[in-house]
Amino acid sequence: MIPEAKLKEYQEAFDRILKATGAKNIDELISNFIEAEERNFTLSKYVNELTQENESLDDQIAKIKKQIEWYRNQGLGEDNERKKLQK
Repeated sequence: MIPEAKLKEYQEAFDRILKATGAKNIDELISNFIEAEERNFTLSKYVNELTQENESLDDQIAKIKKQIEWYRNQGLGEDNERKKLQK
């Protein structure tokens, strides 16, 4: 059996929770909690998808930068060859 003082303490804590959440009863509190949990899960999943997309785009950017550098170096080599031929 739960002592009367402890029971009163639990009831006061529950009342504070209801007041803080705006819920009218335990069923509404549970429903709100489940909805918030589902929303958080969906947002977390979306953040993970965006993170993966961002990493993929970073990889693509790195590859393109390497290609740009390669083409620049090719152009410098051709410029040097052209200068040698002009002398």
